[in-house]
Amino acid sequence: MFMWILKPLLRWGLGKEAVVGEVKKEGKPSHWSVALLLLSISLSVVAALYPYSPAINPRGLNVGVDIQAYVRAGKIVEGNPFQAFNVSGGSRPLIFLAIYGFQGLLGSDVSTAVMFLPVILNPLMVAAAFFLAFEAFGDWRLSSWAAFFTACGYQVTVGMYSYFLTNMLALSLAFLSLGFLFRSLRRGCNVSLASASVLGVLLVFTYPWTFDQYAAATFLTTIISFYQVVARRPPYL
Repeated sequence: MFMWILKPLLRWGLGKEAVVGEVKKEGKPSHWSVALLLLSISLSVVAALYPYSPAINPRGLNVGVDIQAYVRAGKIVEGNPFQAFNVSGGSRPLIFLAIYGFQGLLGSDVSTAVMFLPVILNPLMVAAAFFLAFEAFGDWRLSSWAAFFTACGYQVTVGMYSYFLTNMLALSLAFLSLGFLFRSLRRGCNVSLASASVLGVLLVFTYPWTFDQYAAATFLTTIISFYQVVARRPPYL
């Protein structure tokens, strides 16, 4: 996302061929890129399970500071799924519906479902970051590194020890939405555009703060794109 800052430095220091987006892209996956992607997904799953390892946490204590808040709200939703639209001011119903569904899948209580939901959310976020990078650059190598740095980055670490489950789900939806948007722009695919729109709308029901960031970035991108079009227009038009 910040490669635009590094591009001028790379062009100056290493020449034009070294600039991302201007190099020969790895259109087909190499064994190394696939292995890195699988390693990243595996690391994200391990990150969700490791804090509850008996050797690390023999008493099975809650790791994240927000767990109890999710458990309290989850117990309300457990009795009536429609309460997902009322708890926490009705600002994040999708995460509580996800907890409710995951609880039913495990056949467990709310507390267990909340504790182990990152087993789903972590790899989802890593895969979504890979998808966004691949649709933006069309390069397996870069996309696999994006997945790796997501799995080893602060989002997973902070997400686990703070249990920002809503933010993790919202980031995944945002990455997927932007990925489908890039695909739509590149292929002219209406299905991808519809998918990007639906996922963007779901952000409103996931985490309003993440949606605000998404909307602000979209607004700035629109202004920059409009300026680039106007700047390139011949003077006689």
